[in-house]
Amino acid sequence: MWNSPIILAGLLFTLAISLPAQESAVQEKLWEESNRQNPGLAMQDIKAFYQEYAPELLKELAENARQWPDQTAGFLQQLVDGYRELQKIRKENPTLYQWQLRRLGDEVKIRRIGNEIKQLDEFLRDKSAAEEPARVLELHQKKQELKKLLEEAFLASQQHQQIEINRLEAEMNMLKQLLEERNASRELILQEQYRKLTHSEW
Repeated sequence: MWNSPIILAGLLFTLAISLPAQESAVQEKLWEESNRQNPGLAMQDIKAFYQEYAPELLKELAENARQWPDQTAGFLQQLVDGYRELQKIRKENPTLYQWQLRRLGDEVKIRRIGNEIKQLDEFLRDKSAAEEPARVLELHQKKQELKKLLEEAFLASQQHQQIEINRLEAEMNMLKQLLEERNASRELILQEQYRKLTHSEW
């Protein structure tokens, strides 16, 4: 997941705060079409999931639908695919699922702060620090916050990968042990196979 990672990266559109009521029909049509393309998934469950864990992505979807109604289906499909992958992980590995949820929240926060920095940079482009000292300070603070979040996200990713490596190494060691035990029992295994095939002794 999202390896996820995986599915939500690269969607750097401005988040919407509120939307005109007449645009809800566009979003409803998008969800209905997605429902047809993704049988077995309940769109209401997907909406509820993102509303709980990443509401800003739903706002981003609404903004995309308002500005680019003919190009938003791909964004929605990425949300659907992300949800599907997370639910698969939830069933197979609950611990990893919780980690992925935290990562999703961190990624959304990182993208939001990145957008805020771009907006502040644009606002301050033709202004001096003396004209907008509060905004300049805010920009500096957000840049520092983003750097810290990126460092923390990188460290968390490295730790998770190390845990996965340790798990794979443990599985590999177990397989090696089984192979060694099988080699040690070579004669017995061959004799048993021969006996089953011929009903006589080796």
